[in-house]
Amino acid sequence: MVHPIRLICLLLAGCASAPHAPAPNDTAGSAAAVSAPASDAPRRVPDAVLHGQLVWPDGEQPGVGSRARLTLAHRFAEQLPLAEIEVALDGAAPFAFQVPFVRDDVADSTVYRLDVSVYAEDGRLRWVSDGEHPVNLDRAADPSRVVLMAIEQFGVRHSQWDCGDDQATLRGPDPEPVLSVRGADHHLRRAHAAVGVRYVGAAAELWIRGDRARLQIADARQDCLRLPDEG
Repeated sequence: MVHPIRLICLLLAGCASAPHAPAPNDTAGSAAAVSAPASDAPRRVPDAVLHGQLVWPDGEQPGVGSRARLTLAHRFAEQLPLAEIEVALDGAAPFAFQVPFVRDDVADSTVYRLDVSVYAEDGRLRWVSDGEHPVNLDRAADPSRVVLMAIEQFGVRHSQWDCGDDQATLRGPDPEPVLSVRGADHHLRRAHAAVGVRYVGAAAELWIRGDRARLQIADARQDCLRLPDEG
């Protein structure tokens, strides 16, 4: 049998060693609980840089207050960007840039492209890069020279195409319309073409030359004829 005095001492010792449980109005305890990080995973720090220049056509300038968004994206798969930054264009063109990225995230240094969008001070999109501007992310991260295209030369596109066994519809504003074919939507972007207008995406391409076009889905190519506009 435990002596009463010894029992009281044991109870007091247990109370002294018990952790403090904050009351509902214990603001210090609540703040600590809310601010605790959900994960202890360390933040990955970029250890490589892609650098280059943005060049405007015909001596144009971006204007005071303009900003550029630079995105390193996969050329052949729709996935999260490898890196993306936004910078103020305070200096005169050409503008030197640096895009940091994590080298361990690069499985193949030859499958990425650099997308550039330049916005005016009022937020309007004014210039874009060639949508198929490949970059090499090898150890040296070769410099990249990006010649921008004025967005004023683009417009809203809507056209339908007879591609033999398939019918394709191109809709939406340049330079990033949507191509619908075989029940699937493909997000395209304007790409360089010596002749005509060419759009490319992760798994689709449409190259328009007048009333004719070439459609490519994966590795299959089809010739297309433009259908008359409805109405």
